[in-house]
Amino acid sequence: MLNENILKNEYRVVVDFRNVIIHEYFGIDNVEVWGIIQNNLKSFHKVVLDIIDSIEKDLKTELIDAFIEDNHYLDFVVKELSLLRNR
Repeated sequence: MLNENILKNEYRVVVDFRNVIIHEYFGIDNVEVWGIIQNNLKSFHKVVLDIIDSIEKDLKTELIDAFIEDNHYLDFVVKELSLLRNR
């Protein structure tokens, strides 16, 4: 099981933003979302990779394989997850 506190508190805003995107379909400001994508996504990418790299290798492989199985129909997701597995 993954540690519930895998993200530092300073990144809790990312989880909260995800929840807004997923659950508040009509309350989403497209301009704000695009601004976040343009201005914040690249810097957060390294944080995510560092977290993935810190997961014990066997667990990381198991998680990635499960994500690949769940998303097998999305070629771009499978490709990126396969790259992560081999990092």
